[in-house]
Amino acid sequence: MKKIIYVLIIFIFVFCCIELFCRIFKIGQIYTDERNSLYEYNEVLGWFPIVNKKTISSISTNEIKYFNNSLGFRDIEHNYNEKDKKRIMFLGDSFCFGYRVKQDKIFVELLREKLKYCEIFNCGVSGYSTDQEFLLLQEYFDIIKPDIVFLLVCMENDIQESQYNMVYEYYKPYFTQDNNVFTLKGIPVPKTWLYYKNNFFIKRSNFICFLLKTYILIKNPVIFTNNTRTIFNIISAMKNFLKNNDCDLIIGLTKNNKAVERGFSDNNIKYIVLENSNIIENDMHWNEKGHKFVSDKIYEFFKQKNIIE
Repeated sequence: MKKIIYVLIIFIFVFCCIELFCRIFKIGQIYTDERNSLYEYNEVLGWFPIVNKKTISSISTNEIKYFNNSLGFRDIEHNYNEKDKKRIMFLGDSFCFGYRVKQDKIFVELLREKLKYCEIFNCGVSGYSTDQEFLLLQEYFDIIKPDIVFLLVCMENDIQESQYNMVYEYYKPYFTQDNNVFTLKGIPVPKTWLYYKNNFFIKRSNFICFLLKTYILIKNPVIFTNNTRTIFNIISAMKNFLKNNDCDLIIGLTKNNKAVERGFSDNNIKYIVLENSNIIENDMHWNEKGHKFVSDKIYEFFKQKNIIE
């Protein structure tokens, strides 16, 4: 009996030492972001917004209110059954979602004021890459029934992220291409360790978090396809999908990239470069002035290309 108690004491002591080490160096630390606060696990998309979810995020002196509508998007409520206006569906990541920007200052919302004769849908989801946006488009196309899809491509990371099965420590679906066969893989998407943050043991121990994270990564290792053409293949598939549904595709680029622009021009894909220097301090996302700039530029682009009357 004494031997068992002795072993138990040693075990507890060692565990406490390891736990202290993990806490000091923030190993296995659970953190909260949009993907585990505003969103929930989705076996096809990786994560998806919780419908009608409300939350407040305080960053520095700014307090941002987030609200998901009945479909789960950071958008107003729409009448999805009546179609008496031209419909424009915006797809994208945190730039389209409006990261750290009040909802009424997002470029999509500003465009809504300019295009009162159009129905504007903001389907941006923070953290998404182009593969997830394509899958989301297919899932919600028949509900929204857009005439135009505006895909915002984040040149900061979308090309790279479309080659991985994991971003920001969250698993996601991904595409591969072998012998000209374009294949969707990674479904059902594995759950990441961050989705277990409310577990009794997980939220009390960094060390247990670390063990869980290690186990999940061993079971579902990070995959890198090493094919920079993946994003172009996805956009090409998206274009064909929309063409078959009598819908136009327009690309917005967050940064200038001559090679990418040349590829779009060669494939007759309409695009616009939205790069501007109005960004949040110590961040890459547009601030309110940046969203105003983007809104104005897209509006002028629509007029020049006769996309709107």
